Amino acid sequence: MKRHETLRRALDRANDTVFGLAGRQPEFRGMGTTLVSAFVQGRDASIMNVGASRAYIMSGGTLRQISEDHSYVEEMRRLGRISEADARSHPQKNLITRAVGVDATVDGDLFEQTLADGDILLLCSDGLTGMVEDGKIAEVLAGAGTLEDKGRELLTLALEGGGRDNITVALFTCGAKQEA
Repeated sequence: MKRHETLRRALDRANDTVFGLAGRQPEFRGMGTTLVSAFVQGRDASIMNVGASRAYIMSGGTLRQISEDHSYVEEMRRLGRISEADARSHPQKNLITRAVGVDATVDGDLFEQTLADGDILLLCSDGLTGMVEDGKIAEVLAGAGTLEDKGRELLTLALEGGGRDNITVALFTCGAKQEA
């Protein structure tokens, strides 16, 4: 089975589970969640997202966002109706346009990437990116320490920034190069 098919099946199962729970229990009616996932095989990575959870790659000292948010504000930014700076502080920045579990089916966006030795793949929720600027995330990832140390530092920064949402951080490095 191909990487993207595995991610698609996992997304379908997650959507079925959340949608089913929301349909069976009134207190969960209307609930949904965001998702970002990756399947890495050798140097090839397939990445899928739904909602505002994101994937980034840190390569050669540069942090690059791979996924695109499914949010009202991001749609307005892409259309040129608001600036990137305005998007960060927009009062409706948490209004997502696509979520896992809200409808019987959901489409995830798929991104294929080739990783190089030392590249860092970051999967995170908007609890991190809503509290910590991309520049600061890049600074942490470029710094010394293990991936675990970097993950802890990102979590701490998000909490110190207000921690107003769930904060998820997952880091993966490609190849044999591992920082001390």
